[in-house]
Parts: sequence; C-alpha cells; structure tokens
Amino acid sequence: TIQEGVDAAHAAGGGEVWVAQGVYADNVNAGDADALEDGDDVCVVWLKDHVVLFGGFEGTEDNRIHRDPESFPTVIDGENTRRCIIADSSSPSVLDGFTVENGYEEAKPALGSGMYIKNSLSQSIYDCSIRENKTQGGVSNPGYPSYGGGIYTQYARVFIQNTKISANVCQGGKGYSFSNQF
Repeated sequence: TIQEGVDAAHAAGGGEVWVAQGVYADNVNAGDADALEDGDDVCVVWLKDHVVLFGGFEGTEDNRIHRDPESFPTVIDGENTRRCIIADSSSPSVLDGFTVENGYEEAKPALGSGMYIKNSLSQSIYDCSIRENKTQGGVSNPGYPSYGGGIYTQYARVFIQNTKISANVCQGGKGYSFSNQF
C-alpha cells in the first residue's frame, strides 16, 4: 500500500516513496488528525513529516526522471466514502504526480475531502489533479457547514504548482478553502 511506503519513509527520518500506476483505495486510520479530535479520521493516505510521494511510475524505472504521470496515472481514490489524504505534519512533505478523486467527508463541520492539511509548515503539491471530491456538512448534520471539497487547510503553509482543482463540491462552493494560515 502507499501507506506502508509512507510509514517506512517516516520511520527512517524521511525519504521518497515511488508509487506505480494504479488505483489506490486503502483504509487508513489517521487517529486525531482533524480538528474534531474524535480518533477516527479515516483516509486513503496519511502523509507524514519529511515524506515525498511521487506518482506516475510504470514500475520499471530506476530513476525518478523517467516517470510519466500522464501515461501511468496514479490515483488515490476515496471511493465516495472517506477522505483521500490527510496531511498532519509539522515538517515538509510533498505530493507529486497524483490524481486525487472521489474523496468524501460528512461531519460537523465537513472539511477537505480530497485533501485535509493541518499544522503543516510546508506542504507542496505538484503536477496533480484534485477532482470530484465532496464535503457534506448538512446531510446527516443539518446546520453544519462544509469547506474545501478539493483541499482544506488549517494552520498550514501550502505551495501548489501545475495542479488542476476541478469539479469538487461542498456547501461553500469552493474547491480550495483555508483557515488560519501561517
């Protein structure tokens, strides 16, 4: 799984994780990563300190420069049941060359179904597509808001380059929403 690579790199003090083409839809419990601190933050990938995730590999490359995310798409799929990525890291982490899609978050309030980024001093997103993610604050929880269908950041510094954020849905109508930036 992608998470096994993230955990191994994190345990080693950081590093690169090369991810081969394919659709990844694992269940990972990120504990108390969100603002609710309810202990059950389920996602596909929990991105941690000093980890750099690269997608777009066929699986035979011996050098990162040979990857091609367009020809070998690497998809993190929330299957319309959970967040795709939670990034709760105080040190730099990177997401590069992925499609992040079908994330879903329904809570009081619902925040960031594609990516939820919290307490990050340096989160970078390069050459990604963040699409068709949905936050629902008021379905089971009438009166509660939702923010950041594609990306929600809280107490975070985020750098986004060459990334398409499209067709994400939330009550606030935003693909990207932020709160309390550094």
